[in-house]
Amino acid sequence: MKTLLRVFSGEFAQQKIGLTDASIIAEARRLKSKYGKEARVHIWTKDVRLKAHEPNSESDAFVG
Repeated sequence: MKTLLRVFSGEFAQQKIGLTDASIIAEARRLKSKYGKEARVHIWTKDVRLKAHEPNSESDAFVG
């Protein structure tokens, strides 16, 4: 939790990303780090700004 708050205050707050979205991004990054290059990690959302932070982009993502 301390790491998330540190990253939130240093990175996400400046980008006007809320704490809920910041925690989703942090979890996606954690999963990608844990499972490595073989893993495909996506954030399933229609929110274009949140989708831009997913570790692996989708070629035909449904956002809008």
